[in-house]
Amino acid sequence: MAFQIELDLSNGFNRFCLQAMPFRFSPQLLSLWRVAFVTCIWLIWSIRNRDVFEGVQISTTSAAASL
Repeated sequence: MAFQIELDLSNGFNRFCLQAMPFRFSPQLLSLWRVAFVTCIWLIWSIRNRDVFEGVQISTTSAAASL
């Protein structure tokens, strides 16, 4: 089954979000997006805390791999 929604990613993340706003997702998909967003925020927060409090610097590649 294919989605009937086409979103253009070539104009950046902000434009992508504005394009996606009018669409209604199922409750399950909406929940999945919320979990993904919260997980990304948590990951950024954790990496920042490691850098500030433990002095451990993590590369972008390592941070992306931990997702």
